[in-house]
Amino acid sequence: KATIVFERTNEQTHVVLKKTDLTTGKPVYEAVIKITNSEGKVIFEDTTDLNGEIILYELPAGTYTFQETVAAEGFTLNPETFTFTVDYHGNITGTTDITDEPICLQINKLNLYTGKPFAGVEFRLIDSDGQTVRTIPYQPEVIVETPPHEGPDEGGASKGAPVAEGSVFRVWARDGEDTFFTDENGFVEFRYLPAGTYTLEEVTPVGYIGPETISFTLTDKDGVSNPKVVTVENCPTGLKILKVDSKSGNPLAGAGFCIKVKGESDFETLKFRKESDGTYFFDPSGSVVNMITDGTGEIVINGLPLGTVWIEESITPDGYFPISAQKVELTRENTNAAPLTFRIENHKFVKLGMDSDWWEFPALCGGVLLLLGGLAAAAIIAAKKRRDLRGEA
Repeated sequence: KATIVFERTNEQTHVVLKKTDLTTGKPVYEAVIKITNSEGKVIFEDTTDLNGEIILYELPAGTYTFQETVAAEGFTLNPETFTFTVDYHGNITGTTDITDEPICLQINKLNLYTGKPFAGVEFRLIDSDGQTVRTIPYQPEVIVETPPHEGPDEGGASKGAPVAEGSVFRVWARDGEDTFFTDENGFVEFRYLPAGTYTLEEVTPVGYIGPETISFTLTDKDGVSNPKVVTVENCPTGLKILKVDSKSGNPLAGAGFCIKVKGESDFETLKFRKESDGTYFFDPSGSVVNMITDGTGEIVINGLPLGTVWIEESITPDGYFPISAQKVELTRENTNAAPLTFRIENHKFVKLGMDSDWWEFPALCGGVLLLLGGLAAAAIIAAKKRRDLRGEA
């Protein structure tokens, strides 16, 4: 009789768990994944490889859950728990592919004077070791060379990724730039920065006051859908000149002033623009040099450079003496909301019932004194002659 031999080969189950970047669709490696069976027992825990994968062999039929326990550097931790099932034929159903969001930092720069975004402001980002974080702009369509986890391996956003076409953010680069600037919307975005504490240093625009440094912490919860947002506000410096009569204290309208700063070899007169509310703002391209006191005797000036400035009276009200230049010091406390108020008093001319003003009075007094001295001398001489005549008699 013929013998029929049946050979049965069991293929081992083969489950691939894959982790990708939500922004680019590229593999995410060095994320730690924990796998649990239906009884809640941890059966495996491993780190995703260069392909963003963990491969599980010879899993018995059953239902399993897995969860990320340690995020890859530069990425957020995915807190969800995912489930897949292996049937008795080795078929796999459920979720085996998951995504991670990159850590995301957004910086918003606001000009408190205008209430609008502040474009073109320079910053430096420093890590917890005191090292400057060097970065470059990155567009998803453009290939950039970046170290693992601190930026995408190559360009091209995955289908459905929450990145607008042509959008730009910054990523770490070994040969990147030490500083960066806010865009036309006063905005800068970073992705793939490692979690940790950072310090933001601003190169504050001239005439403005801002925080010297800002410290913040990035965590594995600060993803693209829930970014870490740091808002940096600037307000201009403020100076108020108050012109008054020295005797009455009443305001003096129509007095003119210019502002000077000390240059390398001489004093430089600053230029301003006049705002619609009657105040003045420092503007090197402005056309105003002489600022005029209003009906309240005031001039409000915003945006002056911090430090020493000289206030020089350029137009003196009629009937008053001019004053010498006044030196003032503007500090970080002198904002447009709480300006440094500088009171300047003027003395009136004194009329003497003739066409002689106060500046002629000292000469007149001298003449009177000379006349009185001459009369006194004549009186003394006359008295002496009378004594001599009485003596002869």
